Amino acid sequence: MDRTFLYRHRDLLALIHTAECAPSRLEQQTVDLKAALEERGAELEAGRDANRQLTRALNQRA
Repeated sequence: MDRTFLYRHRDLLALIHTAECAPSRLEQQTVDLKAALEERGAELEAGRDANRQLTRALNQRA
């Protein structure tokens, strides 16, 4: 595609500039999945910590 074509069709040029500035759906999905993964990791670590505390409490009783 020739650059002059875009300058003759300002509406298309505006769409291209908007698309360049906004993250794509795939990029946004990646960000969302990373955030969910971090949240699950934090939940897993909290569960492991609770498990260690319960195990320690049980071992102290015996």
